[in-house]
Amino acid sequence: MLETRDRSGGEAILPVSYGGSNGYLSQDTTDARLFYRLGASRLARTVCAAPTSRAASGLYGKMTGVVPQDYAHASLIVLWGVNPSVSGIHLIPYILEAQRRGARLVVVDPRRTRLAARADLHLAPRPGTDLPVALSIIRWLFENGRADRAFLAAHAEGAGELARRASPWTAERAAREAGIAAEDIEAFARMYADASPAALRCGWGQERNRNGGSATAAILALPAVAGKFGVRGGGYTLSNSPAWRELNGLAAAGAPPPSTREINMNRVGEALVRRGGRGADAAQNGGGGDVELLFVYNCNALATLPNQELVERGLRREDLFTVVFDPILTDTARYADVILPAATFLERTELSRGYGAVILQMAPPAAPAAGEARPNHEVFAELCRRTGVARAGDPETAEAIADAILGSSPRAAELRGSIAKTGAAYPRAPRRPPARIASSPTCRMACRRASWPCSACGWSGLS
Repeated sequence: MLETRDRSGGEAILPVSYGGSNGYLSQDTTDARLFYRLGASRLARTVCAAPTSRAASGLYGKMTGVVPQDYAHASLIVLWGVNPSVSGIHLIPYILEAQRRGARLVVVDPRRTRLAARADLHLAPRPGTDLPVALSIIRWLFENGRADRAFLAAHAEGAGELARRASPWTAERAAREAGIAAEDIEAFARMYADASPAALRCGWGQERNRNGGSATAAILALPAVAGKFGVRGGGYTLSNSPAWRELNGLAAAGAPPPSTREINMNRVGEALVRRGGRGADAAQNGGGGDVELLFVYNCNALATLPNQELVERGLRREDLFTVVFDPILTDTARYADVILPAATFLERTELSRGYGAVILQMAPPAAPAAGEARPNHEVFAELCRRTGVARAGDPETAEAIADAILGSSPRAAELRGSIAKTGAAYPRAPRRPPARIASSPTCRMACRRASWPCSACGWSGLS
C-alpha cells in the first residue's frame, strides 16, 4: 500500500466493501481511518438500496417508521416486496399476534412465500410491475373519495400532481401489465382504505429493476394518501435506520472523508479494466489514474457487482495487487495476492442497530475466532500502525470504538449506562405528538414522554 501510494498516489488504492449486516464496529471505523489517511479512492456504496433510500428520504426525510412491536396492534398488515420469514424473522411473532387478534394480511410478491400462503390476499405481479399496481391503488383512493385530503393538505406537497400522474392507471390497465386480476387490486385498495391501523412493511424486492425507485416512491406514498399515520400500528416501515441518526458512525474513524475521487460501486468493473483512461471515460469512474491496489472486505465483489465479466477481467490483471479480507474463500479471494482471514459476526464483539427494529445492541462474541481470524477493527488498526498513519489517541479496541460512537450522541451517558446495564439501548421518542394522535389518554401521555416503551400502555411513541 505504501509503495502504491508513493508511486502513483493514494487514489491508486481502491477499497471495495459492503454489507447490510455489518454493525458499527466492522465498517467505517479503523478501516475508514486507514483509507482516508492514505488518500485512497472512495467507494460509492450504490449496489443496493440506493433508489429506495432516495425515494424514502425524498418522501419522509429521516422519519422513523412503525416499530415491529406495534404491528401486533394493526388491523391490516401489508408486506410488499419483503419476505420476513427469511430476511426479517423478528417481525414474524408480531404479524402472527396481529392475525390472532383478527388482523388481515396482504402480501405483494411474485412468489408464494410462506406468509403469502397464509395471507387473506396475495397479489403476485410480474417482476418490474409494482409501480403500475401501486399507482392504480393511489388512483382508486382519489377516485373513490378515500384519499385523506385533509391530511394531505396539512402535511404534504404535490398530492395533486401525484393524483394526476396516477390517473391513467386504472385497475384494469395495471392488471394487464402485472398479470394479476383487476378485482384483486380493487379488493386490496378497499381493504387498505377501510383498515385502521394499517401497517405497510415495504422491502427492497421491487427495487431490482429500472423503475424500482419510482415503484418504492409510489408504495411509500400509500399511507400518506390514505391517511394512515398518527395511530399506533399505522404507517410504514422500511429500514428504520433513521431512528439512530443521533449517532455518528464515523466518530471513531478519527479522520474526515477526503476529497479524493469517488468510484461508483456499480462501475467497479469498468474502473478495474480502464488503463490510462482520461477525459469522459475517466470522469465516469471518478477520474484519476489506474487502480493498482484493490482491497476487498465485507464483500464478494466478483459474485455481487454488475458487469461480472469486467470485474473478472480486472481481477485477472497481473499488475493489480489484490487483498481479500474474508472469513471464507470467496470467488473474489481466488484472485487475491494476499488473503487475510476475518472473524465472522459470531466471533467478534459488535455494536449493532436493528434493520427494521430500532434497538441498539452490544453483542459479545458467541465463540472464539477460528484459526488466525481476527475482527475487522483489529486488523485495520494494525494496518494503520504498520503504514504509519496511526496517531496517538486513536480508538482501536472494540470498547474504545464503541465508546467513541456512543459519545457522538447528546445522550452519550444515558446510552452508555443502558448498554452497560442491559446490553441494549433505545432511541429517543419524538418530543411532539404525531400528526393525528390516537384518542386513548394513555397514548396521549406516552407520546410526550422522553423514553419508551410507555409503562402504562406499551406504546412505542414512534408510530
